[in-house]
Amino acid sequence: MVHPLFLFLWATAAAGAAAGSASESASDSPTPWVSIVEPTADAVVANPVTFRFRAGGGVKKVALFVDGLPLQEAPFDPSVGGLVHEFKGVNLLRMLDLEGYDDTGKAVALEQLRFVPSSGFLPPPPGFNGFVVAVINDSLLFPRDGRYRYCWRECPGSMGMLHDVYYQGELLWEGDGTCYCTGHTLEVFLEAVRRWAAVRGLGEVEPFGELDFGSVQGGEFYQHWQGYGITNEASAAAAFESAGIGFSLGPDSWSQAVPGDFVNLSRGNGTGHAVIFVSWVREGGAIVGLTYY
Repeated sequence: MVHPLFLFLWATAAAGAAAGSASESASDSPTPWVSIVEPTADAVVANPVTFRFRAGGGVKKVALFVDGLPLQEAPFDPSVGGLVHEFKGVNLLRMLDLEGYDDTGKAVALEQLRFVPSSGFLPPPPGFNGFVVAVINDSLLFPRDGRYRYCWRECPGSMGMLHDVYYQGELLWEGDGTCYCTGHTLEVFLEAVRRWAAVRGLGEVEPFGELDFGSVQGGEFYQHWQGYGITNEASAAAAFESAGIGFSLGPDSWSQAVPGDFVNLSRGNGTGHAVIFVSWVREGGAIVGLTYY
């Protein structure tokens, strides 16, 4: 859904001249036409999104639509040359329509393309963490538009995973469209494992290192991850170490953290959180916090 939070039109002298010359040069053509200049097809573009366009061949008004919803109150003169819109739902593949109308208001021209308004996309680091980052960047799998609900104690019986989760080709847990921190980070990890294996041409039944199905399903690995049974502290690092597929970074090694690392936070009030590392927040060179997914 498109949420029109921020919308304006602009016309600079340069933009107006460019748009005007485009319309004039095409006015001799009997065929009405419209052309989307920005964004380009399948582009990932920063939000707010700048739209630029041209028109000619008798096109008197234009209008922009995203996923069928208008970005303006009414069609307007194409010599305006551009429009800026801020989307509430980002990191989603969207369909853009530019329609052109003649002097009777009849639609006579159309151009379409797909694009992604983005916010928070991360460049993938090398190694396995690159697959983790690719998963959290996946706007179709995990859109950031509020459609999925964070639900922990209010959702008894939930495994905290949005989608069905598989390991070694077998269903581990069914997703229910809600999530909580330890469930969702585990979901991200196992999806990264699946993608890592696919790139290497490994069969779905192949284990990830020494990580066996029973340990993930509810055994040692899962208990470390969730913080129950053999331990009362949730720790992805302890889970990785138990399976021989990762290690813990102590405070003296925090500078080695890279995007896609899994983090368990312990707060002074006794609460905690399971997250995926993005970057450090520093003041005067000292680490004072972190940004995370």
